[in-house]
Amino acid sequence: MSESEGDYRLLRKVTSPRLAALDDDELYHVIGGAFDEVDPDDIEALLEVSEENFAETTQLLGMAVPKAISGAATGALRGAALGPLGALAGAAVGLAGGAKAGGANSPTTSPLSATRSVPGSPSAIALASLLGNPKVLQALLSMGLGPAGNSQVKVGGRGVPVTAIANLLGALARQSAAEFAASSTDTGPDAPDYLIDSRGDFRCDPMVEEERAAVLLDLFASEFA
Repeated sequence: MSESEGDYRLLRKVTSPRLAALDDDELYHVIGGAFDEVDPDDIEALLEVSEENFAETTQLLGMAVPKAISGAATGALRGAALGPLGALAGAAVGLAGGAKAGGANSPTTSPLSATRSVPGSPSAIALASLLGNPKVLQALLSMGLGPAGNSQVKVGGRGVPVTAIANLLGALARQSAAEFAASSTDTGPDAPDYLIDSRGDFRCDPMVEEERAAVLLDLFASEFA
């Protein structure tokens, strides 16, 4: 069976080729049986919503992602290997290159003036657009399915390992934080509220990034409890 057939067209995109070849009933029972809290119908519905809303979401976020901003994010990621100054320089060069790619009507800007034209973090804008991309959701769900998941997604007609998607998201997230810190004068409180419990004690070791992330993940989970 091709992955375009049956009721699970999109679910087949996130499962391994062996499972994608199963008929609907077999696929439902394999996925549903392997993961107690995963309903294959829910995965299909989630992927459908993502696919249907992607164009509208990117428009509302001001994307299509503007070529100049996308170029800045790409430049910043490449420059990040050289440290904070390299990231800022990379963003400037990438932003100028993105503006040129916009076409003959794009304004000609120097790297420095181009950087000033985008407040905050261009990497955060690029990350926001990616988080609404169905291909990204497919990659994350594929990884969530473990051995039952597809190891690749198609991006621009090319096979991309799902782990490369995770790497891209992580790189953009780290760069977003660095760019925001460099552009913002508001450093916030020394001890953010989310890290403090009702007794005024830290919920975790505030110096350990993974522990801070775990606390925040629990807070997100509590909103759906």
